[in-house]
Amino acid sequence: MIQKLSADFEHNLFQYFFKHRSSVPYYYKSTSFAEWKNSLLFDQDFSNGPQFKDLETYIWLENNEIQCFIQFGLSAFIFGENGRNFEKHYGIIRNFHFAQDTTREAAQELLNLAAAYFDKNGIRKTYAYFHYFGMSCFARQGKLHESEFYIEDLLHENAYRVEHENIYYSKLLIEATQDVDIHLEYSKNGNLLHFKRDNSTLGQAELTYTPAADLAYLRWIGMKPEFQGQGIGTDCMRALCADLFNKGYKRLDTDTAENNYSAQKYYEKNGFADLGRMRSYQK
Repeated sequence: MIQKLSADFEHNLFQYFFKHRSSVPYYYKSTSFAEWKNSLLFDQDFSNGPQFKDLETYIWLENNEIQCFIQFGLSAFIFGENGRNFEKHYGIIRNFHFAQDTTREAAQELLNLAAAYFDKNGIRKTYAYFHYFGMSCFARQGKLHESEFYIEDLLHENAYRVEHENIYYSKLLIEATQDVDIHLEYSKNGNLLHFKRDNSTLGQAELTYTPAADLAYLRWIGMKPEFQGQGIGTDCMRALCADLFNKGYKRLDTDTAENNYSAQKYYEKNGFADLGRMRSYQK
């Protein structure tokens, strides 16, 4: 039986979410029910405001137990040539899950709900597991992890195709060694930072934070062309990790495209562990 999520089943869905997604590295186990609820149901974001204009969440019940669920909606903006465009919206399946032993018919009916919703709103191109529009309590990490690629089979049957594939990386921050003469200059909200030596800017990085998980998420890092190939990127990473550790963070996560071999080499050289592939989809 399909039912729109109500307060009666919020705790049930929370328990289902973590029971079936324990192998996903970016579903942080220290997330509290309140943080998860604010993120999933109220689109609470730690820095940039609401990510969605509209969100709907449905569950499939059998014997009063949740067997699968879906959440879909319209993003609050799209990314245009001049930045964010708040006049247009992506159609996004933000969350969709069923266990491997769940009947595919139930999962398909939930997908049919999403398709009808997008048709009603005139959305012709839709996305599933859009990276940037994931839940804020998981650093807005929205892609499907390889431990759940069996879900991809049903997406393929519904004309969704892989849009992007990334590798997820994670580094434990276990020491605060800062033996490089690099200064970190953060923006007012702490998301954008400049790496500086003397009066020169060496490069930049963007981060988001999930304090409940003692975790920072590195969106991107880059050195200016004139400072590349000299080991400065490694020095900057060392300075960043030391600074985060001193602020109480225990882990730094990031991701990069599966074909960005230079970035993969850089992260692995700097002590990041490869935690598997993840994908987004487009129809």
